[in-house]
Amino acid sequence: TCALPICDALRIDCEIVAQFGQPVFVLARNVQEHVKSCVESLTGLSVAQVNVNVSGIALPREGKK
Repeated sequence: TCALPICDALRIDCEIVAQFGQPVFVLARNVQEHVKSCVESLTGLSVAQVNVNVSGIALPREGKK
């Protein structure tokens, strides 16, 4: 994860792995909202963008129920 200042605001890039069967769009939107909210409340800095890259899908392990 990298945060770079752009015009007094931050751009944050995140890479995540989704679990198989999880709706990827909903997951990415939730990550965006949560990261923005947490960073702004913890640092007081403004977040201009949160870019979420889904870099993979985690498949369930064999034998696990």
